[in-house]
Amino acid sequence: MVWVLALSLAWARDNTFSLQLNAGWFNGLSGEIGLGLFNIGGEKIGVRFALAYSQADAVDNNVFAPSSENAQNITLGLDVSYSFDFQSAFTLSPYLGARYNLFSGSVTVGGSPNALASNQFGLGGGVRAGYFLDSQFSLLLDLGVDYFLESAIQVGSTRYNPGDTLGPPLNLNVHQWVNDPRLVWKGRVGLAFNF
Repeated sequence: MVWVLALSLAWARDNTFSLQLNAGWFNGLSGEIGLGLFNIGGEKIGVRFALAYSQADAVDNNVFAPSSENAQNITLGLDVSYSFDFQSAFTLSPYLGARYNLFSGSVTVGGSPNALASNQFGLGGGVRAGYFLDSQFSLLLDLGVDYFLESAIQVGSTRYNPGDTLGPPLNLNVHQWVNDPRLVWKGRVGLAFNF
């Protein structure tokens, strides 16, 4: 039992936990909170869970412009990363992971408000750069891209599958009109507390 405890303490000492707060762009203005475990077992491998919120345009106004609109995305991410250290103060960490997005909003067409909703699975990847201000705090720059699969969209009380068309008076493809995310470029800056 003693050697198990000793190995566990050594493993925990080598790891670095990181609480991260980021802001920037993800299909609209965005904020993110992340919790990561890095240098797992003394290696340069890490895992990170993130929760992000972003504003969005509900629909493509070039297809059809409603009288009013609003929308937002709540995105969950789980990434695996590998870190490269440069001159002790800089780190560069490519990452790849799974995504789950909750899109919601509303549009007003002909005086009638309609709620919009969809949820999507996806994949994402990118590079996160860090600059250590001291042993606990670091500045972050995160650049990447996420891709989400098409899924059913709820418009009002009606569910539309990919390829379905809204009826009169609009007569348009729902997935070409509603701005649930597909391929999304993102960029955020932030601060990490490492412990």
